[in-house]
This record gives sequence, C-alpha cells and structure tokens, in this order.
Amino acid sequence: MRSLETIAVLIIFFIILVFGISFFFNFQKESFKQASREFNEKRAVSLASSLITLPELSCSELGSTQLCIDELKLKASAEIINKNRKDYSDLLGNSKISIKKLFPDEKSFDLYDFSQITNPQKSIIRIPITLFDPIANKRSYAYLEVTTYN
Repeated sequence: MRSLETIAVLIIFFIILVFGISFFFNFQKESFKQASREFNEKRAVSLASSLITLPELSCSELGSTQLCIDELKLKASAEIINKNRKDYSDLLGNSKISIKKLFPDEKSFDLYDFSQITNPQKSIIRIPITLFDPIANKRSYAYLEVTTYN
C-alpha cells in the first residue's frame, strides 16, 4: 500500500516537472524571439543612419555636407551598388533599401535589394529625409525605408 502511494506521488511529481520545464522553455523561446526582433530593429536604425552619411549619397554645397540625400548621386549610386553588390554586402547585409519621394512628385528609388528570405521575420524602419536636386536647386520630402531580414 505504501509503495503505491510513493509511485503515485512520483508520477504526479514528474508530471508537474514536465509541465514546469515546458513552460520554462516556451518562455525562453518567446524571450529569444523578442530579443531577436529588438536586435533587427536596432540594426535597421543603425543601417539607416549610416546610409544618410555615406559620401556616395550625401548632399554637399561648396564643400560642406548637409543632412540630405543628393538625388543625382542617388540615381548613380543605385546602379553602382547593384553592380558591385559584394563590396556593399558587408555594410548593407541582408536588407532592402529604398527611398520614396513624396512631395512635390512621387517617385521610388530602389537603392539596394539583397533580401534572401529564409526566415520571414523582418524589420521595417522608415525615416523622413530631404532629397536635394542640384540641377533644379530644389528640395523634396521623402523617406528612407530600410527592411532588414533576420
């Protein structure tokens, strides 16, 4: 009789232990996913801020640089970056970068697209920027869209 009670207590103990371990692992899995999302968002913001300051894209007037993107440099850089994708892959990584001009006219410029989607988890960051057209000497509103893939 006593051995049956001991066996019943051990079975209940192991059932509770299995539930506890599965709860702990599920909690750790969700925590890891959250940390991965945060890392992707930080990487996207870092990438966007480094893109704005690239000499291939930044505006310059009379030798001084400004926080805007030169539209002529943007068109030329898109072709150069896509031709020399291996040289830029260390900096830009597994991401898609585009610039969408909003005002006065709408245009879209795809700067870089190296989206090898093995995992559908992605992070999209949109940052408002100013585009400068040096020929017309006009500024336009746009946003920089950086999509990073995990």
